[in-house]
Amino acid sequence: MDIQEQERRIITTAIVAVVLTGIVIAVIIAAPLINQMHTRATFDAVSVADAKTKNLHARLTIWQR
Repeated sequence: MDIQEQERRIITTAIVAVVLTGIVIAVIIAAPLINQMHTRATFDAVSVADAKTKNLHARLTIWQR
């Protein structure tokens, strides 16, 4: 194995290590944010459903009078 091939392997290994490190850090940072967005979306969906239920109940109450 000549020096140029060894140098190429070292550079390739370093690049792969940097890219994988970046991916791992991105996943570590993104996971809690995704979880927070999911929780917020669920809360908002429940709020919308409650508002629609109250609106429907109010309309039925008025209609039954």
